[in-house]
Amino acid sequence: MKLGIAAVAAVLCLGGCTWLEPPIEESDIAGAALGPGEELLRSVPGEGAPAYRFTIGGGGACARADGVFDGAAEAFRMTISMDGPQPGSSVTMGLVLLGEDAWIRIGLEPAEVARQLGLPDGWVAFDPERVESFRIGGTGGGSDPAGAGDLLENAVGVTRAGNRKYSGTLDLTKAEDPMMLTTEQITALGDAARSVPFTASVDAEGRLTTLTTQVPGGTCRIAFADYGKAVTPAAPATKDRSDEGEEKIYEILNS
Repeated sequence: MKLGIAAVAAVLCLGGCTWLEPPIEESDIAGAALGPGEELLRSVPGEGAPAYRFTIGGGGACARADGVFDGAAEAFRMTISMDGPQPGSSVTMGLVLLGEDAWIRIGLEPAEVARQLGLPDGWVAFDPERVESFRIGGTGGGSDPAGAGDLLENAVGVTRAGNRKYSGTLDLTKAEDPMMLTTEQITALGDAARSVPFTASVDAEGRLTTLTTQVPGGTCRIAFADYGKAVTPAAPATKDRSDEGEEKIYEILNS
């Protein structure tokens, strides 16, 4: 089980719903001289972005995740849901990073499978540097835990597709760590991974709100919301923490 997974949030107006939005103004586009691809890449939350909420998911094609990132407070929280190691089982993994402090909680259903694996019950403090594949935005100065920027850096043929909307294709084979899909999923796509259609939308201030891709097996989306309004993540309550199980956490995450 690796930490490099993520997925997408449901968006009510998949088809566009441009009639719900006011006419676009020139000021809506950050830097009118920029091409659409540069505009879109600049819309991804950067280091100066206020606290925001993100969700990742899709109709079975991706894992499911949601979280909050606050760069100024060096605070990050994410919850990931995925299929478990056995048929019919499911895993929910929570992660909290506050500066140099980190906690993780792994829940597994059914409960008897969790007991068989010896999973700790509660939030466990751990050292991210002891996890081989640990790469989450928010550590090392990152500000894009959902991985949207990593995807859009490899966008091709980006065009404006309506009121604050864009479209184009993504070359997933060039993405350094595409959180939407695992490396195994991208490999399984074959040549199709080099030209994956996407659509995106931004808000009136030019900030990314949705990034949607179509892959064999379904739709994957990343959605951003509550810029400047999201509640800064806090440390897990003491009563919900476990003093045991740290070594088991490293064993699972490095497997």
